[in-house]
Amino acid sequence: MENKLYRAMNQLERLQRMKQEEHVSAPASVAVTLHAPDPAVGSFGN
Repeated sequence: MENKLYRAMNQLERLQRMKQEEHVSAPASVAVTLHAPDPAVGSFGN
């Protein structure tokens, strides 16, 4: 639910800027994939 709220707030801000004729770049879309750590690889802290 919180994620939907932030998306709606961002969209509202974009629409308000467009209404004021400000340049608004296209929204970025990012795909993130997480994997379980492989013990053979080690950790980032070492």
